[in-house]
Parts: sequence; C-alpha cells; structure tokens
Amino acid sequence: MGSRSKRRAARNKRQCHAGPAPSPTFDPHAQVMADTWEALTSLIATFADHDDPATAVDAAFGKAVDKLVAKLQRFDPIRLIEVARQRFLPMAFGDEIPVTAEAGTAYVELLALVALAARRETAEATAPAVEHQQMSHFVSEVKQQLDELLHLAQLRSLAAVDPTDKLALMSLLIRGAEVWVRNASYPEMVATTNLALLDGNPSVRAALNTQLGFDTTDALAVLDTVHHLQQDGLNTRLQAMDAAVQEAMKATKEGRPDDRLTALAGASFMSLFEPGADRAAVTLDAVAAHTGITVERARAVVERFRLDHVKAAAAEVVDAFTTGKNPMRTRPLIVDGHGRLMLPHPALHVFAVRENFEEHLKTSKPVWNQYAKHRGDLLEARTRDALSRVLPGARFRTPSSTTYPRTTHKPRPPIRRSTPSASRATTSSSSTTSPSSWRTRPSP
Repeated sequence: MGSRSKRRAARNKRQCHAGPAPSPTFDPHAQVMADTWEALTSLIATFADHDDPATAVDAAFGKAVDKLVAKLQRFDPIRLIEVARQRFLPMAFGDEIPVTAEAGTAYVELLALVALAARRETAEATAPAVEHQQMSHFVSEVKQQLDELLHLAQLRSLAAVDPTDKLALMSLLIRGAEVWVRNASYPEMVATTNLALLDGNPSVRAALNTQLGFDTTDALAVLDTVHHLQQDGLNTRLQAMDAAVQEAMKATKEGRPDDRLTALAGASFMSLFEPGADRAAVTLDAVAAHTGITVERARAVVERFRLDHVKAAAAEVVDAFTTGKNPMRTRPLIVDGHGRLMLPHPALHVFAVRENFEEHLKTSKPVWNQYAKHRGDLLEARTRDALSRVLPGARFRTPSSTTYPRTTHKPRPPIRRSTPSASRATTSSSSTTSPSSWRTRPSP
C-alpha cells in the first residue's frame, strides 16, 4: 500500500508542476477559415484610409497580377503545374484517404491558368533558363500571393455591389462557392448518374456518338486514364529515386563510393519533384492503349474537353476566374504544344462531362427534349426508390399517373357587375380600399 501511495503522490506532484492539461487542438478546417477571415479583414483595413478605396483596390490588384506573372513566366506551364500538384493536392500512400485542411484545388487551377497566359505573353526564346529547385522554391512561397490575389478580387467585387441589394450579395456568395468549392457530391456517384443520364437513353447516346464521335463511357474512360497515368508516372519516379539512392548508399557503405551513382541519385531526386514535361504529362497513344479505345475516338474526347487557350492577358484570366467564370469547369484538360495531356487534378472532369454534354445537347431541340424527359423520369425513379427505403410499404404516385376526380356540382354563375359612373367609381374605390373601412364599427 505504501508504494502505491508514493506513486500516486509522485504522479500528483508531476501534474502540479506540469500545470493544467493542454486544451484540445482547434479544428484545422475551422482554423483555416479563421485565418482567412483575419487576413481578409486586415487587407480591408489597409484601404480604409484611402479617399477612393475602390480605385486603390483595383491598383493593388493589378500590381499583384503583374508581380505574379513576372515570377512565373519563365517556367514551363506543364512542369510548374506538376510541382503545384505535389504541393497543393492531398496525396497519400496506398488506400489511405488523404485529409488535410491546407489542400487547395483552386490554387492549382489559378496557377495553371496564369502560367498558360503568361507563357503566351513571353516568347519561349527569351525565357531565362531555370535552375534546379527554382520551381519548387517558387511554389512553396506562392500560396500567400495567390491568397492575396483572391482576396483583392473579392474586395473588388464587394466594392462594385450595392450593399442594400440583397440579391447581389447572394450572388457574391454563390460566386465565392464557384471559386473555392469542388466536389459538392461524391465523384463516384456523379459518374454513375452521368452514365445513367447520358448513356442510359439509347437515342441520346446515339446522338452523342453521331455528332461528337464518342459517348459518356468513352469520355469518362479517357479523362480517368489521364489522371491515373499521371499518378503512375509519379509513383514510377518515386520508385526510381528510391532504387538509385539505395544503390548509392550501399556502394558508399561498402567503401566503394561511385560518383556516377551519386549523380544518378541526385538526378532521380530532382526528377521526382521537378520532372520534365514529357514525364509529367501523358501521350494520346498511351491513353488509347490503356483504355482500348481507338486513337481517333480518344482524340475526339481530348478535343472536346481540352482547355481553350484563349489569347487573353493574365489580368483578364484572373478576373474571369475570381468572378466564377472558370473555363476548367467544362474543359479541364490541358494540352501543350507537343500534344501532351495533363489534368491539373481529378476533381472537375466527372462534373465537366455532364455540363459539357448538356451544353451540346441544347443545340438540338429534339434530342434535348428526349434527354430532358429521360432526366425527369430518372429523377422520379430515384426519388421513389429513396423514399421507399425510408417509408417501406408506402404507395407513391407520380404526376403522370395521378388522376383527379371530376367535379359533380354545377359551376357557380359568373358575377355580373354594373359599370358605375366615374365619380361613383372613385368614391367606391376610396371607401373599399381605405384602411379605416376594414375595422368593425363599435355598436352604439
């Protein structure tokens, strides 16, 4: 008993010296939101003393865009996007589900759009050579610049809105969701719905094959394969680096250091994080071979979903992106000058298939009407199935199957009104619409 009491006393003494127990860690997602609001309010405060805050915000926005373009215009867009993918996208080994509050697909998209626009503005011949780790160093520091750019764009939108217009403020909230939010639904379920919607109706599927040269199954297969091949390329580079480093370390430990092996290990390390464009992107032939789809059919998918590199200035690209006009929403695939393919991330292309196809189907009214009817029938069927699981044994009626009883009573005759004179109509109108006439007079 004595030893137990001594241990308890010693434990209590240690707890007293250690102080109170630490408070639970703040939710990381809530922390990101709090930090964002703090940064935004601090940015607003910097423009409070200006005579014309809106003009000052516009000037700051232009300077921020020019500063970003000046830093990244020397980088190859494909290589830069691959470095940004590793920096901003959630990744994990095996079947693990990556969960992080710091990941941001919006950063990858904005960086890709600005890099493509900046590369068009600067000739490749005049771009200076890029040394090792320059892109990684740039991407590691660019998040703060991108946040500032997005916040300035948000302030520009706020300054242009009438604060008394509630609909305009709601529009700003929706616009903010377009900028930041991806995957409002599970992509696997959306893919299943897309197949049921677009390939589930034979007439619609036949129209897509005839007019576009492919259907929904082909589109999803090609876009999914581009993503998977990019991931396979990253894993291949990782395994090559591990093998090269292990071999160099083994030779050094055995007392036979080899400069060739050491150089190979260093090159494989750099290739992992800053690969060449040919290793970061994939080819059309590789996609066709992996999917079993013909090259012509795969090329038709690529042409339909490739990003249209409109010759716009970087400031215009940023302005369009921050106002919810993100071209990657319907065309998420990037194709470089050599025909190499890249998906900045896999969070858009499943949703892009439906939006892109619906945009095309609207050009043919008969096909669109068939698709709209099929979509309504599918919605009713899925709603009925969902309710039947919640309300087993219930009977459901759709609007098309519901019959309404015919009335048996005679209709009431229409009310006949005499046309009063103008003076009487004025007096009658004033007496019937006066608020005082609505009150019941007290009895004498």
